[in-house]
Amino acid sequence: MNTHRPPISDARSWNKDNIVVLLIEDSHSDAELIARLLTDSAAEQIKCVLAGELSAGLAIIEQSTIDLVVLDLGLPDSTGLATLTRVVESAPRIPVVVLTGTGDLDVAYEALHQGAQDYLVKGQVSKDLLLRSIRHALTRKVDENQLVEREEMYRTLVETSPESITLCDLEGNIIKANQQAADLLGYDLPEEIVGKNSLSSIAPEDREQATEALKEVLRTGMGKRGTGYRLVRRDGSYCAIEVSSSAIRGPDGAPTGFMAVTRDVSYKKELESQLLHAHKLEAIGQLAAGIAHEINTPIQYVGDNTAFLQVAFTKLTRALEGCRGLVEEAKSGTPGQPAVDGAARALKKAKVEYLLKQVPRAIEQSLDGLDRVAQIVLAMKEFSHPNPGEKEPVDLHKAIETTLTVARNEWKYVADIEYDFDPDLPQIPCLRDEFNQVVLNLVVNAAHAIGDTLVGDEPGKGTIGIKTTHDEYWAAVQVSDTGPGIPQEIRDKIFEPFFTTKKVGKGTGQGLAIARSVIVEKHGGELLVESTMGQGTTFTVRLPLCVASS
Repeated sequence: MNTHRPPISDARSWNKDNIVVLLIEDSHSDAELIARLLTDSAAEQIKCVLAGELSAGLAIIEQSTIDLVVLDLGLPDSTGLATLTRVVESAPRIPVVVLTGTGDLDVAYEALHQGAQDYLVKGQVSKDLLLRSIRHALTRKVDENQLVEREEMYRTLVETSPESITLCDLEGNIIKANQQAADLLGYDLPEEIVGKNSLSSIAPEDREQATEALKEVLRTGMGKRGTGYRLVRRDGSYCAIEVSSSAIRGPDGAPTGFMAVTRDVSYKKELESQLLHAHKLEAIGQLAAGIAHEINTPIQYVGDNTAFLQVAFTKLTRALEGCRGLVEEAKSGTPGQPAVDGAARALKKAKVEYLLKQVPRAIEQSLDGLDRVAQIVLAMKEFSHPNPGEKEPVDLHKAIETTLTVARNEWKYVADIEYDFDPDLPQIPCLRDEFNQVVLNLVVNAAHAIGDTLVGDEPGKGTIGIKTTHDEYWAAVQVSDTGPGIPQEIRDKIFEPFFTTKKVGKGTGQGLAIARSVIVEKHGGELLVESTMGQGTTFTVRLPLCVASS
């Protein structure tokens, strides 16, 4: 094993104590001359080590500290370019200057090609030329070694990175790739995907967006981080990915290609989905008592009215029985007085006039109650219905009303709802159930904020305002409250996971964090907050009108 230390770390620091030069030369006279040229210099501190054969020189390299080798190609145990090859293979990090008797240009070019830093011919070398050649050789070798180190470092980073890394030309054709890139696409080796177009692996519905993003990177030279797409693997299966890309520039500064770092986020997406579902179940659990109360109230008067109708029906049946005798006698002629009196008593006892007024009212109330229950059940069904996973056109007004119906018991005692809906708001592409969850979080937070301002049994309520607007590019939903406001010092923290100002058991600190994740990361939108102490808070959800991949 080669135990010699690397060459001097910075050849530009020429004033180094003893630059050690190994001279491998079989001619004693040439060796003495060269050594004298080197060691007689007052400017450089050079120490010469001599070896008359290649094997002896290689042994010195193996056992000693050598900064540079001056090599004769004609030695007793090796001749020609094979001599240089053995030295370079034995010590690739040590610069070699060939000093030989052959002035053949072809040999000189090949020597330089095989790793020599310079090629000098005996009899044509002066002291200044030799020292300059050594100085330049040391400098160039340091640069080469640093370049090799950087390349090795980058190679290690690329190969050990958990992410897929590909280098592509301007058209997106893969030039180089690491093993992770092959694994992500479903291939065994990186060589199998070289030459393939990286854009062709993007799902067809996302390909146009990916192409435009690439054009922007190449046009501006700026990197683009974390854009979400769907990838089609070799076997046809899909996975969710995030791609960060940056342009690769040539010497003239013009882009020659790009590098793409791709992360498989399918597992992350699944975890986010599970977290959102768990949060939704938690919200439904917290709302369950209120929903039960909302259903119980109409069900109660439906039940009371049904019991009343049952009694009314019995009384009317008896009245009809009393009138039946009168009808039978009327068929055979003029009814007798007893039949008329019996019918009159039956009608009076049944309180028919009263029933004729109350029964329609009871039926109307029952139908209203059943309609109210049906609305709550439908709202629960729509709120709980899982999203297909794709953005679809959604009527935001209907989604908001559904969510407010589900959460009614949370706000009805502390606030009135004021709507200001944009009549021209188009359907917006979004994940419906996740948008519902965001609105629920904002409305419940608004209700809790207003509730904190109410003292004891004081009469009066606050106001929760729901406003929608849109322009050419964005739709906006504002949820405002007349609560106490959010202190300036914590406004930057309210979107952090698990941060909450609510009492234990009333909030987990996940609502606004999830809301921001849904709006910003999944919809490419914005979630903004404005608050004035003592006056209230407004959250604004901004959603793009165009469909973007999630």
